[in-house]
Amino acid sequence: MFLHVLFVLAGLLWWRVTITVLRGSAALRDLEAWPPDTGPRTERVTAIVAVRDGQDELGATLDGLLAQQHVSLQVIAVDDRSSDGTPALLATRARAEPRLAVVRVDVLEDGWLGKPHACALGARAASDADWLLFVDADTRLAPDALARALRAAESDGVPHLCLVPRLDGQTAPGRAVGIVFCLGLFERALDVARGSRRRTMGVGAFTLIRREVYEAIGGHSALRMHVVEDMALAQRVRAAGHRSGLRLAIDAFGVHWVTDLASAFGVLRKNYFALFRYRVDFVLLASAAFLALWVAGVLGVAHGGWSGYLASSGLASLVIAAAAIAGRYRLPRPLALLTPLLLPIVPLSLLHSTFVTLRDGGVRWRDTFYPLERLRRGS
Repeated sequence: MFLHVLFVLAGLLWWRVTITVLRGSAALRDLEAWPPDTGPRTERVTAIVAVRDGQDELGATLDGLLAQQHVSLQVIAVDDRSSDGTPALLATRARAEPRLAVVRVDVLEDGWLGKPHACALGARAASDADWLLFVDADTRLAPDALARALRAAESDGVPHLCLVPRLDGQTAPGRAVGIVFCLGLFERALDVARGSRRRTMGVGAFTLIRREVYEAIGGHSALRMHVVEDMALAQRVRAAGHRSGLRLAIDAFGVHWVTDLASAFGVLRKNYFALFRYRVDFVLLASAAFLALWVAGVLGVAHGGWSGYLASSGLASLVIAAAAIAGRYRLPRPLALLTPLLLPIVPLSLLHSTFVTLRDGGVRWRDTFYPLERLRRGS
């Protein structure tokens, strides 16, 4: 009886994921091309780049920002205690480019994580901006990315817009793993499109927000101890009664994220446990449930009966959802066939994040250690 219930539950839930991902893919619109013969945007935008020891990647990011077309743009680079060649790079670039200002952080204020602190300082230095754009130091932007994003925010009527990037530098296994994690993103895209108050979405590598809304919700000062600050910012925007926008922008915006199988564990190490508010009971329950449903899908056909076939068909249906994601990312659709086999990487990476954080007693981020109890209180 227990197995019968488990198989039925697994089948229904996996089919639900597939259907929701397909609906999310339909709801997640592409960032429209810039219309020809369109005049420049009149909004004033300040782009804020929080960087620490980014000498190898920051130059290309600044090139992309300073090459933005059709917009009035200021760039503020916040050097968060860098000890490599970042300060020299920024000093050289600032002397040659009057639109680039540099803020240096020598000492992290007590009660802050490094990135929220740097973002807050950058926002304070933005003198007359209508919009703030937060980007990471490894962001790659097409010259019209920002103008297109502003146009999308205007057409969607939203004061907060995030772009979903292409994933650069991936191996074939990295592409397959990336598709697995995009299942959750595309599922959540449906909630964003609906204006859900329960589930929101943030993308720290490209977050565009109206300055008046940013300040009204407390800015990064309200997120000073949030590791996943982009998601927390999106939640505060929605809690204040505003809607967010989400667009897929693979031709305009790229980052390095999950590049191969092993990198999934490194990339998510500091963030995944934080998403569960550092609750070990939540992590264990979610991981056990996920793995039980996955095993039910794998063993359903061998068990037989309509409930077993339902479970296996549900798990197999994820290939359909993954193929849709591969199509949106212009990746080979056969990679989707690996999705049912690779699904356990999701709970395993969560358990890895939890184990490492508990073992270390906290999180090391930007070469600063933050004790777990402080993180729990702050989140």
